[in-house]
Amino acid sequence: MAGAVWRRGFHPPVHALLATLTIVCIGGSGALGWLAWQHLHALEQVGRQLAVTTRIQAVGIQLQRTLVEHLSDTSVSDPALMAALRRELEEIHALGLHLHPETGPRLAHLRGLLDEGTALAKPDLAGALSLVEQIVVDESRRQMEMLDRTHTEARLELEMATAILIVLLLAGGLGAGLVSRRILRPLVGLREMFDRLGRRDYSPLALAGVDASLEPLFENYNRLVARLEELEADHRLRAQSLEGEVALATQTLLEQQHTLARSERLAAVGEVAARLAHELRNPLAAVQMTLANLRDELADEALEQRLELAMGELDRLTGLLNLRLSEARHSPEPPRPIHLRSLVDDLLALVRYQVPEKIALCARIEDDVDCWLPRDRLRQSLLNLVLNAVQAMGDGPGSIEISAQLDGDRLSIDVSDDGPGFPSELLASGPHPFVTRREGGTGLGLAVVRRFALDVGGELVLENLEPSGARARLVLPCSRG
Repeated sequence: MAGAVWRRGFHPPVHALLATLTIVCIGGSGALGWLAWQHLHALEQVGRQLAVTTRIQAVGIQLQRTLVEHLSDTSVSDPALMAALRRELEEIHALGLHLHPETGPRLAHLRGLLDEGTALAKPDLAGALSLVEQIVVDESRRQMEMLDRTHTEARLELEMATAILIVLLLAGGLGAGLVSRRILRPLVGLREMFDRLGRRDYSPLALAGVDASLEPLFENYNRLVARLEELEADHRLRAQSLEGEVALATQTLLEQQHTLARSERLAAVGEVAARLAHELRNPLAAVQMTLANLRDELADEALEQRLELAMGELDRLTGLLNLRLSEARHSPEPPRPIHLRSLVDDLLALVRYQVPEKIALCARIEDDVDCWLPRDRLRQSLLNLVLNAVQAMGDGPGSIEISAQLDGDRLSIDVSDDGPGFPSELLASGPHPFVTRREGGTGLGLAVVRRFALDVGGELVLENLEPSGARARLVLPCSRG
């Protein structure tokens, strides 16, 4: 608290400085205005008095001219001129603008001289001229004194204006420095803090040296960044939680996809086993009938028992084959409406987690490709083709692209890569279960895809691209429902 009071003692608030500057400006402007008015009033008064003095001089000139014209006469008799001069003197006296206290009585005495009958003696005329000269001299002296005072006041006004200007310049410089230090510099710091805030730097502002009028703004900013920091922490925790949930869901989906892939491969194995069982069942039936005939023809009881044992094993083997065939009989997946772009996007989003980062996945499919197909088998077939391309490319780098073209009622789906391409033997003979040239492979992936294409009335076409790469094309019938 004491430190704050000490700082404010040497750093007055900006509004106090502005109030002081305003008072100084208003007071200085008022003083200058009052002096200017006084100066103007004095100049106007001097001007009016000069006009009166000029009129008195004109009366004296007229009297002097009259005296010159009547030098040979003992008296001057000109009633019209005298009347005009008296009227002029009366108007001058009525104005009351004379400065010397004797001017009024002298003007009255001069009117009295001009009013004594119709003839004016030369001594009286000379006395009138002497009065006019005294009036002009005294009034001119007083006017010069007034002009001196006016000059002095004007110089005082100039000095005061200069002093006020200097005070205003000093106060303006002080105010500018204080505004720069107490307002502009903190505001620049505040702008920098907002830039840091955009970079998620939530450091609070220091309030030391900040003007009191800006302290609420900076305090609110500090509260804001503190709240933003709390929200950012909550957001990070929520994001981490969501990432964990997404990772868990993705892992679950991948496990389900792998399970589906294993099921599909097992289905292919089951199909091969069913075919094998079907092919073995007829020869086994012939062998069983032959053994039954031999048993009936033999008379040796020991051999008959041995044949019975062999026939029992054949019965068990035939039962196992029939069981295998009954398990292989299942209803095929019914066609469903499919939006191919959505299906492929979902598939690539899932596969992305099990593909090396150096391998790029992309889809080039129009948004209006819709048709009726077994959805799960189509999805599994595309998955097998993508994984087959990934395994062929190894750790990359490279790219895999899924594209589709709809031509009438035929849908062509291409899975292309820029890997080493298909072996020439595979292109010549086609895919077969359990036939593979890759270490650890089963040969069921392409076989399952080919089986799906044949089941829906389509075909699988494999080809290599120039200068490198491979393309697997699924040509399927596309029904619009």
